[in-house]
Amino acid sequence: MKRQAVVFLGFSILLLQVFSGVGVGTLQVVPYAVYSSTVLENGTILITTWGAVYRSIDYGKTWQYLCQTPRGSTKNGMYCTSNGAILLSDLRRGEVGRIYRSTNGGYTWTVVHTLGVDEVVWKSFYEYPKGTIYAGTYSLCSGLGHAKLWRSKDDGRTWQLLKYFAGYRHIHDVFVNKYDCYIYVILGDVPCALMRSKDNGATWKNLHSKYLFTAINARGNMVYVGRDGYPAIYKFIDNGFSIVLQKVYDNGGNRDWMVIKENIFWMELVKDRLVFGEVAGEAGLPVVLGVSDENWNSFQKLLVETSPKAWNGFNFPTRSYWKLSKIFVRDSTQLTPRGIAYEPP
Repeated sequence: MKRQAVVFLGFSILLLQVFSGVGVGTLQVVPYAVYSSTVLENGTILITTWGAVYRSIDYGKTWQYLCQTPRGSTKNGMYCTSNGAILLSDLRRGEVGRIYRSTNGGYTWTVVHTLGVDEVVWKSFYEYPKGTIYAGTYSLCSGLGHAKLWRSKDDGRTWQLLKYFAGYRHIHDVFVNKYDCYIYVILGDVPCALMRSKDNGATWKNLHSKYLFTAINARGNMVYVGRDGYPAIYKFIDNGFSIVLQKVYDNGGNRDWMVIKENIFWMELVKDRLVFGEVAGEAGLPVVLGVSDENWNSFQKLLVETSPKAWNGFNFPTRSYWKLSKIFVRDSTQLTPRGIAYEPP
């Protein structure tokens, strides 16, 4: 049985499993909000909650406390490399951020890199080729000057600054296309940009600066980007020069989505399909899990979770062996966990 995509909904984490199609079932609850996650080569799932790391060795059926996060913080990002090392970026507001590395499954951690004040690698770790890790910094403060792209060529042991994007606040996502080795970086918030490098990070071109994006993926030289502030997905052919956006998914309706701030927060490859998570930050709005057809030309909603309460959405895609895709949502009033899981046919 393969679990290719898993969605977590709720202030606590409630993981539900499926064998084929869409299915629902209740499993053990971890009683804290989930901030990041990753999956090891052997299928072990690690999640960080409020200052702690939990582990599941049975694909989410049960969870065990593993250790405290290095700094006991709540804002963090975690990633498992193809060589089995675990990277964790941990931050306390007002302090410098750091990247930690573990080679024993998260039992002990070593500082391998120091970031700037209020900087953390949130959802922008990316590995390609094997052993080369990219990390884009996210900032908790509103000021500009925190958009830094770091790269490690030794599986996260040491880090070098590849590019400082002056005049931007921070980085939303990083992606390396295996088709042509182009590197993409999404910069936000105001100003915003979609940057691309064709020469391993030596030079960069601003491909688009009208829309703010949050997520990126690709199939061949067809690149897909998810928008921030409006629930839409666009695609474009990157021929190495200019691009033309074509909208392939729109869940905006007639509402003022720039005020509501619903986002296509992540897009993940699952069994040759593009699975995406759509989250919203205001009352009464849907939380959507969707998937593409086999050619990535059309998209359908698999789950629409509505609530009269206020929702806060968080997602941390794991680009790892088990390719889990998930949404973490907090119902700020009832704190009720919800969940569903989907495996494309």
